Amino acid sequence: MRRPQLRSNKGTFLEYRGFLIRTLAAAFDLSPMNFGVDADVNRNQGEVNEDRDWNQAIKPCASQISSHPTRDVLHMKLGFSQLRFKFVGLDREDEHANAQIYKIRYEGNAITPDEYRARLGEAPMDNEWGSMTHADVEIALNAARGAGEVDDPALPKGKTKKDR
Repeated sequence: MRRPQLRSNKGTFLEYRGFLIRTLAAAFDLSPMNFGVDADVNRNQGEVNEDRDWNQAIKPCASQISSHPTRDVLHMKLGFSQLRFKFVGLDREDEHANAQIYKIRYEGNAITPDEYRARLGEAPMDNEWGSMTHADVEIALNAARGAGEVDDPALPKGKTKKDR
């Protein structure tokens, strides 16, 4: 008596695995692409899905998670109502847009380079130019263009415009 041939269930297993992944993605409000199901996903769709997942699933979940240590530990147990627990890096920033905003504010004399560097967590510039507004820099540059002598402490004394 011959043993019956077993059918290959490889296709069935792959379909079931895809079904499980899609179910998990739907349960956590994530796109299946983030779980490795990337059939029929082009680059534009992938970037949109990633942004959507970040803004609609990850950030709200992190906010909910951070509210419990804030309320239960810091406020209720320790009594520090002024403190709060917060995840760093949840808010993605568009660096190009931030640079454009800084440029507008700098040219409008609303911010100095040292103030911008402080926002980025960098040390102030090691010269006086960092604490000048755009108008101050323009005034200094226009005055230097008309000067016959360069007043720079880094250069030897007596240098003129012609010597540069």
